[in-house]
Amino acid sequence: MENKKEIADIVILNANVYLADNQDTMAEAIAVKGSKIFCVGKESFIRSRIGSTTEIIDAAGKTVMPGPIQKLSWTQE
Repeated sequence: MENKKEIADIVILNANVYLADNQDTMAEAIAVKGSKIFCVGKESFIRSRIGSTTEIIDAAGKTVMPGPIQKLSWTQE
């Protein structure tokens, strides 16, 4: 059986993503499905989550932070 990757509704690329964890981890990109961040990591990894209907946002190197309401849990690479 083929293992299908989850396709994002929105991806934010070319970003400095601050994860607000204990190690002050930074990432390059985010993938969103519905109202939840489901994947963060290197841009090359997040690009694999882009489908034909995915909205792509170029953050132009700006800092992106998850909102304070969402529980911080996602797949990271």
